[in-house]
Amino acid sequence: MIFSKQSAEPRQPPSQNPSRAQGKEKSGRDTEGLFYALSCYWFRIWLTLFFRYRIFHSERVPRHGAAILASNHASFLDPVAIGCGVPRPCAFLARDSLFRVPLLGRSIRSLNAHPVPRQSGSPRRALQLTLEILRQGRLLVLFPEGTRTTDGTLSKLRKGIGWIAKRSGAPVVPVRVDGSFEAWPRGRRWPRPFPVSVFYGEPLYYSAEESEDVFLERLRNAMERLGHADPAAESSVSNRAGNRPGSGSDEVTSHSFVGPQSRSPRPRLHRDYFIACFARASHVLRT
Repeated sequence: MIFSKQSAEPRQPPSQNPSRAQGKEKSGRDTEGLFYALSCYWFRIWLTLFFRYRIFHSERVPRHGAAILASNHASFLDPVAIGCGVPRPCAFLARDSLFRVPLLGRSIRSLNAHPVPRQSGSPRRALQLTLEILRQGRLLVLFPEGTRTTDGTLSKLRKGIGWIAKRSGAPVVPVRVDGSFEAWPRGRRWPRPFPVSVFYGEPLYYSAEESEDVFLERLRNAMERLGHADPAAESSVSNRAGNRPGSGSDEVTSHSFVGPQSRSPRPRLHRDYFIACFARASHVLRT
């Protein structure tokens, strides 16, 4: 039997076209970006309808380059409320166990969430992951408290945020989410309607002359002041908390990270509340 030279040679796998591979990669990024944009659009409608979602001073967030949004953490609503308040995509960190849930894991990964293991040595890996994200010039949402609060107060800030700010050189924007603890506190299975507002502060930069403890103190003070330097925002917080007119500014200050013992009672929801929610939702749709 005679074999031709062509049939005797083993077949080589077809070489992959580099331009085609780059096109597929770019198409995948575009699809993820579209999913993120559509998700933010619908999340904003949902937040506006059920939580009278409001944003203050989002123009303080850098529009380009690496930056950190450092916020208090009281609820599962916090990442959604923070991410929907800025005009550029945000990156998030989430515990790796969430990514093992089939549908949830794929969804949050498409929303720029990155898994962080909780085994031994995971803090160092988490810090390295944050630096890698910031080197890409992205906007990263961090919660310096490390976990959700159990009583609505601002817990002690961990030193990791100072380490990241020092080594990355990225500006740190203090953020305060108000009302999320009342809407969906830790231990509650489902959220309840309650006004939620997000306040963005002026960016802070780590100075070579200061220590990490000093930077943490500056960041904490900036987070606690948010919502009270702006008269309009202060009035909004006071009215949503159910404070009586003429009661003074002390009640407004007491609403900031002081725990439930000093908080005003949750207002009863009635027809005017939902009318206002639908009005704000229609405004979001028009814009």
